[in-house]
Amino acid sequence: MENLPIILQLHTPDELIYLSNLAHWIEGAFFAVVVIIAFVQTTGIYRANWLKFAWPSLILLAGLFLPIFSYSHHWNEMGLAWKATIMDAQQRQHFYIAIIAIIAGAMELYSLKAYKLWPKMAFPAAFLIIGLLFITHEQHGTSEAVMRAAAIHQYIGISLILASVFRAAEIWTKGRLKLAAYLWMLFLLIASGLLISYREPKGAYQIEMKPQNNLQIMH
Repeated sequence: MENLPIILQLHTPDELIYLSNLAHWIEGAFFAVVVIIAFVQTTGIYRANWLKFAWPSLILLAGLFLPIFSYSHHWNEMGLAWKATIMDAQQRQHFYIAIIAIIAGAMELYSLKAYKLWPKMAFPAAFLIIGLLFITHEQHGTSEAVMRAAAIHQYIGISLILASVFRAAEIWTKGRLKLAAYLWMLFLLIASGLLISYREPKGAYQIEMKPQNNLQIMH
């Protein structure tokens, strides 16, 4: 909470709630389209060479979206926006998630040309870390709002971790374990649904006023 005033110098609580909800929805939409494309590719419903490049590119774009979204309306106050990114734990985690997603998407694209196992493992490793960041995600607001937001983010984090585990299993078995392929898509879809349906709880980004202790006068 000690860094919250930095955020409030950039936006009001209502603006922060709107922007946070919007960012969650868009990231969830990115993941939903990733699942659809990966499912189509795995089942062979529609066969096209571009499909194998499509969903890794969307992971890359999902990572790029976060900093673009965060800074696009702060061109005249970039110094303050960067200070908030570095000094505020929540914004710092958003920055880490963006960088990790960009690496995951780029390495997945690289693996399509490299034909090696280790670049492919970047995706499950990245989403394992992102899942852990969601589980430990910093929240701002009243005590009740923080608890509710943290619980939802923990569900998202667990879903992302399970998606990463089953994606790793699919890669390790070189696609022979079809069940693993469908399970990582399922858990990523669950994470997507949680992100799209996310709404900041009442009291988010509000400064909770602590009651003052009554002074007792001793006679």
